[in-house]
Amino acid sequence: MNDTIGFSTQAKQLIREQRVEWDLAGKNYEGLKKTKVKRFTFNNFSIDIQFNPERIISSSAKVDRQSLEKRPCFLCQKNLPPQQRGICFDNEYNVLVNPFPIFPEHLTIPNFAHTNQRITGNFGSMLDLTAGLNDFTIFYNGPKCGASAPDHLHFQAGIKGFLPIEKEFKEGKCCQKVKQIGEVSISTWLDYLRGIITLQSKSKNSLIECFNRIYSKLDVINVGEEEPMLNILSTYENGEWIIHIFPRILHRPKQYFENGEKQILLSPASVDMPKYRSATTTHGRNMIADHHYIGPHSDRHLLYAPWEKRDSLLITQQQFNEDITNNIKELNKFGIKTQSIKYFLPPYEWCNRRISQWSADRGLQLINFTPGTGTNADYTTPEMANYKSSKQLTEALMKFESTNSEKLNGSIILIHPGTHPDRKDKFYNSLDQTIVNLSKKGYSFKEFE
Repeated sequence: MNDTIGFSTQAKQLIREQRVEWDLAGKNYEGLKKTKVKRFTFNNFSIDIQFNPERIISSSAKVDRQSLEKRPCFLCQKNLPPQQRGICFDNEYNVLVNPFPIFPEHLTIPNFAHTNQRITGNFGSMLDLTAGLNDFTIFYNGPKCGASAPDHLHFQAGIKGFLPIEKEFKEGKCCQKVKQIGEVSISTWLDYLRGIITLQSKSKNSLIECFNRIYSKLDVINVGEEEPMLNILSTYENGEWIIHIFPRILHRPKQYFENGEKQILLSPASVDMPKYRSATTTHGRNMIADHHYIGPHSDRHLLYAPWEKRDSLLITQQQFNEDITNNIKELNKFGIKTQSIKYFLPPYEWCNRRISQWSADRGLQLINFTPGTGTNADYTTPEMANYKSSKQLTEALMKFESTNSEKLNGSIILIHPGTHPDRKDKFYNSLDQTIVNLSKKGYSFKEFE
């Protein structure tokens, strides 16, 4: 890169060149043209909902400790794809094109060292990057607030002017100054649906000192966490930094764990706080990337038969077919081809012979969990009469294994990947250990064939 031109200009040039020379980046930047955006306008601000399927693999990256230990770090220099190249910043950071963009110009900026994602001790670097990439908004996602690589320190950058909060801050309709500490102006946001602390200053050292004081207060709130849950946006204009801090109490909102039409899957990172981005395709894209079978489970999650009279029906065959057709159309949007869909798990796992026949008429093999395994009760919450803890579910499964004549051979074990937020004891967190325990007993796990 040419050292005589500005660093922002070099970064933009890198994006242009990588789109041409790196197929993945080129494809996904072209994919931005297919992004759907819907704007919701409130009194003094707006929220954009962005449907961006190509982002899902990055947004839904597995970040549990075991998954991180198993995979090579995709931000380490030695593991980068051959086509991916970057620009060195201050001999500490590698400025790279993000191959799964949200912004028209989107960068990922990992530290050259493989060190955990932490803002403490690195906020100064964020300010330096912001000043150097002054055409971009720099953002930081905490290790439990949307970072897809919590084991490797990194920032991201998106071209300025993309986020509604940038315009709304300049208009000053919701942002109100509450305090001045030395050279730092501190503001908060009123009636904005999100809690935000905004800092402004021309002094880097004053900003670091002020941020550290805020960080220490948040650290008291998030006791036991690796660091306070937060996201940060940073811009630099006319010699002044503008920092937006988004304190968090949850990784995902309760709507993420709802069922049916109440469910809203939001990708929880910095960009989603000032501009909510819908990630309704998160689970699907991640499972596709991992080569799992994905099939229909009803579009409207219909109840086919009364609970008290299973051999009767609550729907017609036409309603059944229309619902399955709509479900398959949605799956097609994920790239799942209709001809690859063979199996069908009925909603509520509740059906009868006629539903089985209607499924067969469509060329679908109806499947269900093996009765007696018990893990299907992992959706229950403590206030339910039939509530089962993860310990009870594990014990029930192992009891079935020890008493059933066929053991668990050929069994289908059902575990829900998302449950109500009132259920704190998530059985899916026990899945890895369950697999280990059963593997020690000589079991192996097969795909549907």
